[in-house]
Amino acid sequence: FVASVAIGATSLAALLSTVAAASVRLQGMPDAQANAAAKLQEAVAKFREAEATDAEADALVELAAVYQAQSDNRRSLESFDRALSLYRNRTNATGEARALSGIASTYGRLSDYQKSTEFYDQALGLFRTLGDRKGEAAALLGIGVARVRLNQYAEARAILNESLPI
Repeated sequence: FVASVAIGATSLAALLSTVAAASVRLQGMPDAQANAAAKLQEAVAKFREAEATDAEADALVELAAVYQAQSDNRRSLESFDRALSLYRNRTNATGEARALSGIASTYGRLSDYQKSTEFYDQALGLFRTLGDRKGEAAALLGIGVARVRLNQYAEARAILNESLPI
């Protein structure tokens, strides 16, 4: 029974992720975002019940992105943090890097550029270990922007120059 629920949960995750991603792109449509958040919260609960940990963490990342689009940074951080914990418990480095990048991005939205840099640095190390060049470039860009906001222009330039060939 649990296996069939997990398979159904995985299919549901793919569908809900698509819905959530579409709602985030519709920045000016708060009703769509609220609906996506509600569906993702429901999915998180179902995945937890089915012990589909990776699907639960993936849904939490999508939920955090919806919260970011709604400028609900506190709930975004909570969702990213829960996902990070699940990914780390499962030794899912790709998911861990995504969650760390999301946390870094949220701290940037909160103008806490020091924390943003710290989380991007952690994500960068994982992206490099994984050979994920796109993730590496995004983390370097995030670090560079945070350094500019911290008035650390020389460091920002070096980091941004490092990202150019990627």
